[in-house]
Amino acid sequence: MKANHFKSLGIAIFSTFAIVSCSSNSSTESENSNLEGNYELVKVDSLMVPVLEPLQITDFNPKTNRFLAYGTQSKACMEIDAEGNVLSSVDLTGEGPGHFGPGMSGLGYLGDNIVVEGAGAYYFFDADWNYLEKFTPGSGYIPLSYISGKPDAVEINGVNTVIKAKSQNYNGNVELKEGHFNTAMMLEAFNSKSQEPTELLPYPENSIYRTSELYFDGHEPKISYNKQKEELILMLPLEPKMYKYELKNNRFEFVSTSNLDLKNFRTPQGIPYEDQHKNPLKNFGRSNELNYVYRVLNSSILDVNSYGEITMIRYKTGAKEPTNIIRFEEALKYAKSESETLYSFFVKDKMVLETDIDLGRYVRLSETQFLVPYVNEEEELDYNKFYIYELKKVK
Repeated sequence: MKANHFKSLGIAIFSTFAIVSCSSNSSTESENSNLEGNYELVKVDSLMVPVLEPLQITDFNPKTNRFLAYGTQSKACMEIDAEGNVLSSVDLTGEGPGHFGPGMSGLGYLGDNIVVEGAGAYYFFDADWNYLEKFTPGSGYIPLSYISGKPDAVEINGVNTVIKAKSQNYNGNVELKEGHFNTAMMLEAFNSKSQEPTELLPYPENSIYRTSELYFDGHEPKISYNKQKEELILMLPLEPKMYKYELKNNRFEFVSTSNLDLKNFRTPQGIPYEDQHKNPLKNFGRSNELNYVYRVLNSSILDVNSYGEITMIRYKTGAKEPTNIIRFEEALKYAKSESETLYSFFVKDKMVLETDIDLGRYVRLSETQFLVPYVNEEEELDYNKFYIYELKKVK
């Protein structure tokens, strides 16, 4: 792959340490026009990396035309150039300064520096992998193979800051009271100088989480900061709505809500608040088995990524209509045969394409381009292959 394919590329990262804005009440609803068919998603290039173990590319630096990658078996952290050459590889496992312990869950660029989300802490390195600092809390999630991707971290006034979705019930282990979402905050931000995370942004007033008497599992928002437009794009898993917040005077101020016409996205099923810890699923913590059933069967937003005028949303359709399924294994079987995972592309808030092309573990390269791993479990390769897809207007 030639480096000239990466002219004018960029990454969408958060660029603010937000202060709580309370203006999520004056919603302006706007319907999106469906312009499907005006665009197509096509392969335009590929990238080969001569490494034997499966790699996960997690981030791209447009200034240097370099990628960060994670070795899913060795847990090595690597930097790769636009031709697929491995420029550096470091082992940061184990104990000691700059080492993330038994596992990590995120790897990304922070300007020209690098941030690793380890077990319980974030670790910051310069461009040559020299350890700079760490701060807590980090993720408690240690994956078996592929990691979550890149942390949402940014340097603000010389201070490294993380913005992430706030956990409300710690994977079902805390029982929430009715009305909890009327006062709960959706996000939190913290840095090395913070004693405690700063909570950000209440759940929107007309959100299903606030207006329903039922409890809905799956309530952590999906977020993307659009650096070019200085907008925070936020979506809640069970709502086909896009919430926009504008960055003004170090505050996220509510701008608008857009209703999205997503295929087969149906009204979710929930349970009474008092049933949250009744009939827990064995080996899955304290949460009611129905919570896991509905997580599988409900339509749900899985990811949002916004860059310039183009926003991509990944979601699953779930069951096509409400069901009487109450067992998790049956729900999994049903969802495997009935649910679809789709990608919707919006240009200036108007849908231009919806596709089932698998863009799993993608990395955003620019407004129109995405790096996607080639996966074929039946084919053994002595290298890693990635495709570049581009959203192009149909002539």
